[in-house]
Amino acid sequence: MRFSKSTQCFYPEDIDYPILPADVVEVPRADFDRAMSRASGETLDLVNGVIVLVPAPPPSASQLQACKYVVLDQARSIRDQILNRLNGILLSYIVKGDNSHNVAIETARQGLLDMTADPGVVAATDGPTTKAAVMACYGRIVTALTSADPTSVSAFNEMSL
Repeated sequence: MRFSKSTQCFYPEDIDYPILPADVVEVPRADFDRAMSRASGETLDLVNGVIVLVPAPPPSASQLQACKYVVLDQARSIRDQILNRLNGILLSYIVKGDNSHNVAIETARQGLLDMTADPGVVAATDGPTTKAAVMACYGRIVTALTSADPTSVSAFNEMSL
């Protein structure tokens, strides 16, 4: 098997290439096999005739921040759906003349609206920690709502980030 560091490509010997890169070198078949099973994001380097797998660089601060904002956008979209469901549940109670659930539902609504200002969400620096912080907010809201109005918890069904 042949490999070119400049093109990052392998060139099997059984194929007659009209032009090969100037830096093509022979490498063991085992190097090729290892390269073909490398993890996503890993790159190849050639050191003393041996192919070395180079780990993917860690995400930059801007990439991590971008992941946080993707999660926040998803959370806002889900939050809007839940708020809509809670409004429908609240309206059905009002139509029935049952005002005993208003405070619990309004507290849940306010918690949802304040979710992006939660200290844990604000402190999160990447997608996974933001998701965990948002899910913790949802958990606190659902727990409080469950004890006050178990029926309204159905507004949170099918919620996933």
